[in-house]
Amino acid sequence: MYSILSRNGYGILKSALSEKELENIKKDLTMVPRVNFDMGAGASNSPEDLSFQLYNENDKRIYIPRYYGFQKYGLPSLCKLTGGADIDVKFIGSLREAQQEPIANFLKAANDPLKMGGIISVPCGFGKTIMSLYIACALKKKTIFISHKDFLNQQFTDTVAQFAPEAKVGIIKQKKVDVAGKDFIVASLQSLAMRDYDESIFDDIGFVIIDEVHHTGAQVFCKAFRKLNNPIILGLSATLNRKDGMRKVFEYYIGKSVYTLKNKEFCDVKVQIHKYFETHIDYSTVKLMWNGKENGAGMINNVCSFMPRTQFIISLLIDILSKEPDRRVLILSERRNQLKDIEKFIVEYKICADATAATTGYGYYVGGMKQTDLAISAEKQIILATYQLAAEGFNVPSLNTVIFASPISDIQQSIGRILREPPEKRKYTPLCIDILDDFSIFKRKGAARLKFYNNNKYRVSYYVDNQEIESEENVAASAGANDNDEDAGDAGCDADFKKKLRFIEED
Repeated sequence: MYSILSRNGYGILKSALSEKELENIKKDLTMVPRVNFDMGAGASNSPEDLSFQLYNENDKRIYIPRYYGFQKYGLPSLCKLTGGADIDVKFIGSLREAQQEPIANFLKAANDPLKMGGIISVPCGFGKTIMSLYIACALKKKTIFISHKDFLNQQFTDTVAQFAPEAKVGIIKQKKVDVAGKDFIVASLQSLAMRDYDESIFDDIGFVIIDEVHHTGAQVFCKAFRKLNNPIILGLSATLNRKDGMRKVFEYYIGKSVYTLKNKEFCDVKVQIHKYFETHIDYSTVKLMWNGKENGAGMINNVCSFMPRTQFIISLLIDILSKEPDRRVLILSERRNQLKDIEKFIVEYKICADATAATTGYGYYVGGMKQTDLAISAEKQIILATYQLAAEGFNVPSLNTVIFASPISDIQQSIGRILREPPEKRKYTPLCIDILDDFSIFKRKGAARLKFYNNNKYRVSYYVDNQEIESEENVAASAGANDNDEDAGDAGCDADFKKKLRFIEED
């Protein structure tokens, strides 16, 4: 079968395919995202309305994502991709021992004509940006670094300045295109996906780095791949799975993970779960939508605006800092008004008395702030942040404590914010404060968080009214479950998890 690999993708002559084969390709490459919500009456939410295609076709050929093509049809008959412009940039830093294996795995995959790249999936704080720069310098090819956030692009630019100071850095964002004579280019994922650019600006790029690659599984962002059929592609992310099931989108283009490391393999975290409930109409009212389903957004508003609960969080903060006064704390919320309430109590109780010092006091880390102001806030002892802005690329290695002020289910990225400091340099064990709102949808969210803690083997303790409840029973139960059991480890872990789950479920 004659096939071609070009800037359009992996092309196959339609005349070489049967009608059934062509139909199967189109079926495979028609994506239908999972949705977990009701769009409401009058909204069309059939699978057909949500679907999108990963193939292009003309009268002669059908073009498909290249890794999908490699796996299904093997090496193309003809490769029209250029190797990209050579660069001579030296990496002047040193790598940690743990970073050697993922880099070696990727370079091996990059030289495999049936892969031409792949994904490195490691936890937050592992040094993904530094590793990607090292790989670029090793490949000696003009490189484009792509992300969906300005501060992630700035983080890469800063890394280049530190570890490859002789390199010239360009940019592609909106109408700004500065690529001629550059060694590295930082580019906006949104711009690449939604704007048309002269194709020639991508001709001499030999290496593509996509940070937080899981975002390219979205229908809009995956359009960027049509401009990025360059020789070698690296995807970076701590989290490859997507709630809509669209992980396969970016894997069809880039390939599978060449190296995956889970949090539980290299970190120790203490978790305090504080059960909280008040029989107050402003807090615990279960709101419903017109269709009888729970109104999650409305109930989150109630929870976040309930002042006694915010005061409870402040009491936990005071308790933490009274015992370990040098802890660096990240307080996360989905609602800015709650962060403002927390700020008022911080000021009122003089939790950060010297608020003018560079490394004490508190600061905000929310959308709409200038990069310079974010950098100032990042130095404070207490950072008040939204989940959205602190979810990815938030690089403050000295943080060691996180407080989930509002209840969410997916906390993997948020936990990663306190794991960036190498274990050997830590003064304190990373600490997570989890407020378990004991009603309605928040019980389910709490169970999802508990499952994450359990899977990562974090040390979990349980509190009511800030008093630790008996935990020896769980330990004893786990030990008892291990007696005369061939699968002692798994059984013990499962028994312990079920007891922990009862802490959430009991009324």
